[in-house]
Amino acid sequence: IKMDKNRRHQFIQDIKSEARKLTKLAEGLKSVTDYKGTHVAQDLKPVNLVDMVDQVVRLLSQDARKKRLLLKRDGTPDSKTVLGEPDGLIQVLINLVVNAIQYTEQGEVRIILEEEGNHIKITVADTGSGISSSDQELIFNEFYRTKQHATKVRGHGLGLSIARDIVASHQSLLEVDSEPGKGSRFYFTLPVR
Repeated sequence: IKMDKNRRHQFIQDIKSEARKLTKLAEGLKSVTDYKGTHVAQDLKPVNLVDMVDQVVRLLSQDARKKRLLLKRDGTPDSKTVLGEPDGLIQVLINLVVNAIQYTEQGEVRIILEEEGNHIKITVADTGSGISSSDQELIFNEFYRTKQHATKVRGHGLGLSIARDIVASHQSLLEVDSEPGKGSRFYFTLPVR
């Protein structure tokens, strides 16, 4: 089939875009299987949580700026070091912050660090659309997307499932507090080193 140069170029760009989407889906599925079930994090290392959060803020600040959102870290606990799998923990933070940015149209996304006894509580809070109580447990299921956002927000519905499994592998629980129209707070704790 003969195609003019512009149409051929657009066709190639579309193929590349779809290939990137499939690659992301495959990576997401691999992450799901890596942490699924009874996996317990084995490669625990001291992790400077403040440095890790600041890295995520730097990495995703441009995405937030595109939507005119403020993205920042709140809190500098006295104990900055926790035990964890660095790659897994950064994946959790990225998944939570990317979701918060996607579902927030105005306001801010904050990563809050609070000391609670021998643990640090990590919270990703947004001023977004919020989540109904009926969806709050379902959102952690693989491929689940809320009906109101299924066509508006890009993604495969794997980010929260992956994040919950990684947090569970650290012997913690990823939880959510949310109310429609009032934003969401996803949080978990990690032991101080």
